[in-house]
Amino acid sequence: MKKIMRIALCFLLSLSFIVPVTKVQALVAQGYCGENLQYFLDGDGTLSIEGTGDMYSWSMPAQVPWYEYTDQIKELNIQLGVTSIGNYAFSNLYQLEMAYVPDGVKKIGMRAFWNCSNLNRIFLSSTLEGIGSYAFDGCKEPLTVTFLGCALDWFNNVYTANNKQFDFGDPLNPSVDTIMYFFQDEVSWTWSSDYSQCKFQLYCPKHDLYESVEFPAYSIDIAKGEPATCMYDGYDVYTAYGMYLGVMYFSGPQYVTTESAFGHDYGPPMYYWSEDRKTLTGEMVCRHDKSHVLKETVNVTAHVTKQPTYEAEGEIVYESDPFSTPGFKKGTLKEMIPRLVKAVPMYRLYNPYSGEHFYTADKNEKDFLVKKGWHDESIGWYAPSYSNVPVFRLYNAYAGDHHYTLNEEERDALIAAGWKYENIGWYSDQNETIPVYREYNPNAFKCNHNYTTDKNEHDTLIKLGWKDEKIAWYGINK
Repeated sequence: MKKIMRIALCFLLSLSFIVPVTKVQALVAQGYCGENLQYFLDGDGTLSIEGTGDMYSWSMPAQVPWYEYTDQIKELNIQLGVTSIGNYAFSNLYQLEMAYVPDGVKKIGMRAFWNCSNLNRIFLSSTLEGIGSYAFDGCKEPLTVTFLGCALDWFNNVYTANNKQFDFGDPLNPSVDTIMYFFQDEVSWTWSSDYSQCKFQLYCPKHDLYESVEFPAYSIDIAKGEPATCMYDGYDVYTAYGMYLGVMYFSGPQYVTTESAFGHDYGPPMYYWSEDRKTLTGEMVCRHDKSHVLKETVNVTAHVTKQPTYEAEGEIVYESDPFSTPGFKKGTLKEMIPRLVKAVPMYRLYNPYSGEHFYTADKNEKDFLVKKGWHDESIGWYAPSYSNVPVFRLYNAYAGDHHYTLNEEERDALIAAGWKYENIGWYSDQNETIPVYREYNPNAFKCNHNYTTDKNEHDTLIKLGWKDEKIAWYGINK
């Protein structure tokens, strides 16, 4: 039996059989092939059939008028107006690879394309009503035959007219392996509520009618789709298959819910204040899928509840607007306002007897030492009145000199060695505005540190043999 592909292919193809005018070529042969039909064979190997009406039929290939040129014919040009193709008409066209049978042709005769050994594609007229026996026997395998009409035309005119047989060749050695139909039909599918059954009807736009009978699907395929998630239902994919007069139809995919989405399970809310404290963002993350985040941002209002002074910090309270998302609560945040800062002059004094440089923020202490004979070297730098970086002051009662450091470990080590801790002397600038350099004199037993903001003084001492101990702390502008 012949193999027939039983899938209804809906081509988005519009083929016109108004053949362009034949190129002007020297004619090799011409004559009549029907009462009102003429043939023309040109030097390019194009055989044209022109005129109106039926083509003659012949009882053997040798009777066809172009028989002696069959090995030269490469292209077949059948014009509109031809209503039939005779027996043996185009047999033995060895170089022919593709042929079009235009609208208007109602019948293809017996062995019309017999032994066309390179013919592998033929398009059949939508007006076709009959195909003679062995019409395509001996063609190249597989031969693709495409009917250009609708399903109703094929089955009513061709299929039924040939007693529901396609006599393309020897049934024991078929030359036609594939038949495709250019169906214009639309299919209407009706599923039962539980998707256990399905029926279909065919609609033909050309004839503007549905088949009056519903045909049950002969099988329903169920493919596993996706499992349910917190957002989406789980589903399987159902596809119905139906058969009508040997042609298979299949429905589009039906996504059938197998399990409802189980919803989000959000964890506890997390809150994030913007760096400028103007907004507050709440977030909740789904425990089932961390990519699902519920988020809302609201504005924030600031209230100063305690003004800062030079002696104490202030306080500011930030309060958010209410959230509209259930689960989020208004946020409140308290922060300290840093103490006010002013520039404190750091007095520098020099003891001409011991060689010690002394630094103090206390003007009374400075004036007292000047009366005792210390030299007033004016203001060494300006320190902030407060910061988070204190400079510790220590005194060595045995050597009679002072030491200053912001290093707590150095402070504690000196206290353990017998130095007296004199509390915080001043503060270093957190913004590191003006560096205060520290130098160490390895040749002096005591009073061997110097502190200055003057880079030239610092570099001069280093050249004289003092050790560079880098930056000790920072001052601020006046």
